[in-house]
Amino acid sequence: MNTQKLNQWIEKELVENKTIQKKVAPAPATNKTSAPKKTIPAKSNSSKTPSRRFSDHNPNRGRKTAYKRHAFHPTTRLKPGNHGTIRVIPMGGLEAIGQNMTFIEWENDIIVIDTGILFATHEEPGVNGIVPDIEYLKKNKHRIKGVIYTHGHLDHIGGVPYILPQLGFPPIFTTRLTQAMITGMAEEYGFADKLRFTSVDPKSKMRMGRFEVEFFHINHSIPECLGVVVNTPYGAIVTTVDFKFDYKPADGHMTDFAHIAHFGHKGVALHLCDSTNATIPGFAQSESNIIEPITKILKYTPGRIILTLFGSNMSRASRIIELAEKLGRTVYLSGRSLEKNVGYARKFNYLKCKDKTLKRLKPGVKMGPPDKTLIMCTGGQGEEFAALSRMARGEHKQVILKPEDTIVFSSSKIPGNELQIFNLMNKLVDKGVNLIEGKDESVHASGHGNQEDIKLMASLLDPKYFVPIHGDQYLRHANKTMISEGLDFPEDHVLMMEHGKGIVLNQHGAKIMSDKERVPTKKAYYEDMVRLREETIEERKNLGKKGIIIVDVENNKGTIKKINIRTHGFFLLGTDEKAFSPLKKELTDTFNRTYDPARSEKALEETLKKTAQNYLWQKYKKEPTIEVVL
Repeated sequence: MNTQKLNQWIEKELVENKTIQKKVAPAPATNKTSAPKKTIPAKSNSSKTPSRRFSDHNPNRGRKTAYKRHAFHPTTRLKPGNHGTIRVIPMGGLEAIGQNMTFIEWENDIIVIDTGILFATHEEPGVNGIVPDIEYLKKNKHRIKGVIYTHGHLDHIGGVPYILPQLGFPPIFTTRLTQAMITGMAEEYGFADKLRFTSVDPKSKMRMGRFEVEFFHINHSIPECLGVVVNTPYGAIVTTVDFKFDYKPADGHMTDFAHIAHFGHKGVALHLCDSTNATIPGFAQSESNIIEPITKILKYTPGRIILTLFGSNMSRASRIIELAEKLGRTVYLSGRSLEKNVGYARKFNYLKCKDKTLKRLKPGVKMGPPDKTLIMCTGGQGEEFAALSRMARGEHKQVILKPEDTIVFSSSKIPGNELQIFNLMNKLVDKGVNLIEGKDESVHASGHGNQEDIKLMASLLDPKYFVPIHGDQYLRHANKTMISEGLDFPEDHVLMMEHGKGIVLNQHGAKIMSDKERVPTKKAYYEDMVRLREETIEERKNLGKKGIIIVDVENNKGTIKKINIRTHGFFLLGTDEKAFSPLKKELTDTFNRTYDPARSEKALEETLKKTAQNYLWQKYKKEPTIEVVL
């Protein structure tokens, strides 16, 4: 059909359509009652297909996106009535990157999702790990129907040794790989025989008490990562934990878009969403994008290569080891967690390489020529005792750094670790080595989704309420703003939880718990499986920053013989008589004024301690730790 005939046909169709839809104008109003006139329908040509007409009563026409999401959301079809209140309560993961743990409570049933650990910083000296205080769950452990583990990273499973024994070893639901990693951890602490596992996969559907739980596959930097769907009468509660959309993932398994959209069509009430990269525009880089830069480094770097990455980044470690094998390099592993995870990758066929390609960097091992060597190690976050930090200090027994070495940082800087990472890099540069960072050569791809990944996931799930998790306050609020503006979510449908202060879900919708409903929780600090008091942490911090003064008061029945003062870490020495003579006089006056044989020594020591504190503050504006011994 040529253009002239097409225009004629369109004009004819428009005229006929106008004739069909034409309405008869109402007659002028009169005082006399008259019979209504009959409307004569327009003649239609039966030989022609009638023109398509659109309903004027389509409720979605002309509505704003936010209005449609609220008024015509899939959960409105459920009409569940009152099935009791469901509470979603985070115990960790909202103030820092780590310590991820949430439980969902529905009347007498509780399920727990992840029990992660938070690694200590210089602000928590001597601490091995930080987990949530679980006093509420300990009191209600008989109600726990299961613990779900989404994947094998330590910020999600690292709390196993501290938490599961306190909960009486409830049933565990997770994938085969994560199960193996948890079992290996439990063997170190001697309770592996007490664990009860049920293996799940992305197509599993489980019953845990009143809860019906389903799963779906998502991409991350470790294989077998699961999103969790908890079905309720009010709509599903979905947590997408750590995720990104990767069309060429390292393990070959893409995110199941259709499966996720299926849950969205059924009706999602709450979407608990990762906030790690909520400030970064665009989509996250595919893991496949870093293969070419790393291949060039392995192929063309003349000397020895030392590559550091997260010990738990199993997918990347596997790909790099396979590349090194193809290019004729032997891979030497340094780092306990890295060695274990590479072992799991081989066991579950995520890593395919020859035995001779891998060697442990242990005492007595002989390394090949530098251009045939790749040392893969942990320590990219500047951890004090990790392999790379020991190399930088010259304390690693098997590796002495040389100017010909190239060190590759295939990892990002976790928020809060920047200072110690920069200190590590400065030490490495002092050694004269060649340094390659992820931002310089594209040798790192985040396992967390950027802004467009988050918006895509939220669009597929189409939740009634969006809940930012997995990140500190700044990142979570950035996620809230981005979703509110980018997807036109009403602000009151983006819910900001706090530790212990989660969400109440019922037939009326969802809301943040009140302060009265809050579940008490705080950080629990551990050193070698012994829980430390918060006062102990403060004392250690104070000792490190301000020092300690020990006051030894020799007395005999209320008469002072001598006062000895010793200092450690304080800016004045205890032997400085000029500095401490006035303090001794103050202490003597206080002793003589307050001494009472009937009074306990502890009470008198406390009085003398306050005297010393007041003097040092007034004189030097210092607050060291003070110990008084009678």
